[in-house]
Amino acid sequence: MTVEENEMPKTESNRDEETPYIGETMRDLEERLAPKIEEAKAQLNQVNNRLKGFIRENPGTSLMCAIGVGYVIGKLASRR
Repeated sequence: MTVEENEMPKTESNRDEETPYIGETMRDLEERLAPKIEEAKAQLNQVNNRLKGFIRENPGTSLMCAIGVGYVIGKLASRR
């Protein structure tokens, strides 16, 4: 293969040869990541339920924390 052939733009036939490889790679990636994504969803759901329970049991503390976090974020955002 010459330098000119390497620099030539890809034709439709060249693109078609690469498409199955990309599709297979995406399917493999999806198969590997799907269980991890489901596990992360379950963990986030568990954390969300625990957080809701804490807020229900301690509404005053939760409100004060929210105000404090909002104040800090406001100060950081206004530094521009």
